Amino acid sequence: MMNDIKFNKDFAAITQMTDKYVASGRLTEAMAKSVLEAMAGKDLHIAVIGKMKAGKSTFTNALIFKEPILPSGAEPTTVTLTEIVYTDDKDNDNRVDVELLSSEDIEALKINAKSEDPKISGTAQSILKEIENIPGGYQQYISKGTVSIELDELIEFTSSTGKFNGLAKKVTIHKHLPSLCGLRITDTPGFNDPINSRGKATREALKDSHIILFVHDYLDKYDQDEISILQEQVEYTGVSMLVDVVNKMDANEDLELDDWSSYVEKFDRKKSEAIKQIHKDGVKELLSKSITSYVSALMALIGYEMTRYNHMKADGKDYNLSEEVKDFYIQYQIDFPELNNAEAFINYSNVASIVKIINTLSEDKSQYLAKYPVQTLIGLLKSVVEAINQDLGKLKSELDILEASTADAKRQLDAINQTFRALGGKINSPVLATTLRECIRDTKHEIQRERDSISTTEFVPENYENDKMFGTGPEKRNISRYRGILSDFDNKIRERLESLKDNFKTKSEDHVRRHVTEGLSIEVTNSEDRKNLSALIIGLLVSEISKGLPIVVNPDEPSDYLYGYGTQASIYKSDFNERRKDSVIDDNYLKVFNSFVDNTISSDVLRNAIADQIEDLKSTLKNALNFSPAEKEEERRRLKQDIKNLEEEINVAKQDIKKLEEIK
Repeated sequence: MMNDIKFNKDFAAITQMTDKYVASGRLTEAMAKSVLEAMAGKDLHIAVIGKMKAGKSTFTNALIFKEPILPSGAEPTTVTLTEIVYTDDKDNDNRVDVELLSSEDIEALKINAKSEDPKISGTAQSILKEIENIPGGYQQYISKGTVSIELDELIEFTSSTGKFNGLAKKVTIHKHLPSLCGLRITDTPGFNDPINSRGKATREALKDSHIILFVHDYLDKYDQDEISILQEQVEYTGVSMLVDVVNKMDANEDLELDDWSSYVEKFDRKKSEAIKQIHKDGVKELLSKSITSYVSALMALIGYEMTRYNHMKADGKDYNLSEEVKDFYIQYQIDFPELNNAEAFINYSNVASIVKIINTLSEDKSQYLAKYPVQTLIGLLKSVVEAINQDLGKLKSELDILEASTADAKRQLDAINQTFRALGGKINSPVLATTLRECIRDTKHEIQRERDSISTTEFVPENYENDKMFGTGPEKRNISRYRGILSDFDNKIRERLESLKDNFKTKSEDHVRRHVTEGLSIEVTNSEDRKNLSALIIGLLVSEISKGLPIVVNPDEPSDYLYGYGTQASIYKSDFNERRKDSVIDDNYLKVFNSFVDNTISSDVLRNAIADQIEDLKSTLKNALNFSPAEKEEERRRLKQDIKNLEEEINVAKQDIKKLEEIK
């Protein structure tokens, strides 16, 4: 849909695909966890800022949820820092964690109530008055820290008429909604916050945001309060992108719907004049690069609500519209005759333009997301394809046996018995283990050389700024560049590990062929028998390697800027060499390969697995000798259907890999 955020859709696609393969049994819970861990911390952070009554909550509802999730209305309702996050736990849907004011916060409010700044003192006095009116006294609540409530109870904390109004410092809303997957939305409480700890938390949230949506009313220019918001809050955002969202475009009934877009040019001219009033260079730079668009968030919500109503009605189901929605729907159609259906409401609201802007601005972030979870899932699905191929090969062997003559089946049974006795322990001999350990050693040397090359060429003064003139701008550019370097290096590590896995397969196949087809001279076996037996054991080895060697490269990155003694280049170089030191390479990247050699190749695990496969094959041969014509035909039909199902499963897995490659 045109109103979907692409980053969110990619994120949801990865999650849904992982869930599908876990449900089918092709991926284990541990494998799925590796994908989810790779996505951890990769959310697209979108912050919504603006003054009271600008319609921030209504706008967020229209943009993300397409329904009224956040409380909104004529009264100011967002008086706290609010974060909306996705939860994959359906039982936690609509859970709200409310962090309450502490005793320290109350003391800070009392001090700020005496501030010389009338806005700060006025707001502090207002909050103190509100919490002092809480039934039973606020003292019984401030020691609780954080309380969990249901979403429909949130109004008691965020509305000016709520029972616990003023007591909430931060609110975290958990929603099990596909439209939220991969996103973290922050709705800010405004500026001049007299609760110091909340003001700090707001600045931190803005600093970590990737895109800031600055929502304001239908105006010709910024008013003084909005300039104050920009100077107080936006200076902390470094190089984040800002989108000017002119909301409530429907407030001007004299402006035809088709003329709304012409307003942007007029506003941008006024904005250029307003920028001259701002004295912070970082804010000026951000505003100069900002993008302006217009919306009517309320019009969009009415359109979405009417769409739901129409769908339910078409399905013969009851759906009650609120009187408020009915009134708005009628009034909008009176004011704007073009709004003759629900789709027109959504289209003219122009919310799609904001989605398009977000998709453009988040393109780099989307590519960054893909490097870990997408690569991890692609590797796992390639292993799934190999595992299915192993199952397919086994079924085809059974079908060949079933369709062979009785004499051929007896001869193959004798050949397998004698061949496997002769093989003994040669298949998983120390020779193979030594060969594979040499492959691991060579890969480690390649990773070390790559690391040392990056350490030498990347971390030079011209790449990492020390100037702090523009607030956190240089630090944010430094950390952004550094995380990209870590990500690129990890991508190269992944390529090395994939190559190492392929090397394991090649060396193992060579080892088996040498012992089965060259090292045995048993009269009863012909070349075709030995070829079939070799293929069986090689297939088993490849399957064991695919299952036992999941390629997972999880990110290990700094969560904040790096500080210390010396130049920024030297600080980041030291951090890089520490995060990717030899012990990390051994423990995080190569451990699974060493464990595979120790616990599968050098132990009886592989020998027993091969023995089990041989016994299965012998059992199949014996059954084939004893089947009646009718039983043989029924078994043939079953095998052909199973083969068809597996071939379809392979095609689906290959299509999913293709989809992931497109996301990447």
